[in-house]
Amino acid sequence: MSDKKLQFMKGYLIGIRHTDGSLFFDNYHRSWKFQLQAIDKEMVNYTRECFKELFGRSLTLQKCKRKTNANKIVWQVSTYVQKIKDTFGIENIKTKEEKRGFISAFYDAEGSLLFDKRKKNAWRIQFACENERLKLFLSNLLNKLGFVNSNYKHKVGLLNGTEGVKLFLNFFMPKIKRKRFV
Repeated sequence: MSDKKLQFMKGYLIGIRHTDGSLFFDNYHRSWKFQLQAIDKEMVNYTRECFKELFGRSLTLQKCKRKTNANKIVWQVSTYVQKIKDTFGIENIKTKEEKRGFISAFYDAEGSLLFDKRKKNAWRIQFACENERLKLFLSNLLNKLGFVNSNYKHKVGLLNGTEGVKLFLNFFMPKIKRKRFV
């Protein structure tokens, strides 16, 4: 696998960890653990692929016992990461491919593709984010990669119309199919 693909995967894992994933200390096993629970099986499976390629770990896909309020299945993967836990910090995002992977994961987990029927050519992308530090980090990454965005109270928005949205989706390659349609 190419270095660029591996860098993208590293950025993707960091993005997942800072959105729908979690990194916590398991007191019973006295070790750090990564866990992801999500309804989007494509995102969970790509996370599994990243762990396999980057760390040689095969994560088992599991159905959670719980379902969402809308009665949707929740998928889960988890693994102990004691020796690699420092990999998941946003300070480790340095290359263009790691930035692309991070934003792709952020979009998969917290992004929305929206259309304003009142305006012509009004497709836009929006990211939900309540963590101010993380929201600014995302906004700065988008700016560095040439995607002008606006910061709102709990979200970051890209107001680029249909062509800008297509450019975004082609550049960042999100893994969830339903979020790639324009």
